Amino acid sequence: HLAGVGFSYNPFVWNAAIDPAAGVVRLVYGLGTRAVDRVDDDYTRVVALNAPLRRPESDFDEICSHSQRRVDTIDLAADALASCDFEELLDDADGAPLDLFTSLDAEAAAQGVEHRVLTFDGFLSKTPFIAEIRAIMQALQTAYGRPIDTEFAVNFLDGSNYRINLLQCRPLQI
Repeated sequence: HLAGVGFSYNPFVWNAAIDPAAGVVRLVYGLGTRAVDRVDDDYTRVVALNAPLRRPESDFDEICSHSQRRVDTIDLAADALASCDFEELLDDADGAPLDLFTSLDAEAAAQGVEHRVLTFDGFLSKTPFIAEIRAIMQALQTAYGRPIDTEFAVNFLDGSNYRINLLQCRPLQI
C-alpha cells in the first residue's frame, strides 16, 4: 500500500522545531519508486520523525498543490511497471484504509464532489508507525555505527494492522 525512504539523520530541516537526529521519511502510496527516484512531475510526503504532522506547506491549498497525485504500480496484465492517477485506483482500493491515507478536500465537498488528497495524516497520527520506523532506523544506525538510509514498504493486512518490510539499508552519504 505504502512505501518510502527513511534517513536516520534529517538533512531537510525546514523548521526550528525539527530535530535532525530524529530522522525523516519520504512516504508515497504505491510502489516506492516515486520516493526513491524523486520524479519531477509529482510530490512525496516528507515527514520529520520528531514532528510528523509539521509540514512545510502553510495551508490546505498548498498541501493539495504539493501532494502525490501519480502512483507507480505493477500492471499484472501487461507484466510491466505503470503509472496512473491516484483517483483512478480508488475503485480498486478494496481493503485499503483510505481514511488513513487521505484527507477530504472541504472546498470540493462543499460543491458536492468527493476529492481525496494523499496527506497520510491519519496514518501518521492514528497508528504507531512513527515510533516503529524511528526504532527500526535507530537500531540500524546503531548496528552500522553511523546514520543510515533505508527503503521500506508498508502492507496493510486488514483495515488497521500492517507490516513494515525493510527492503534495503545502507550508510547515509551526507
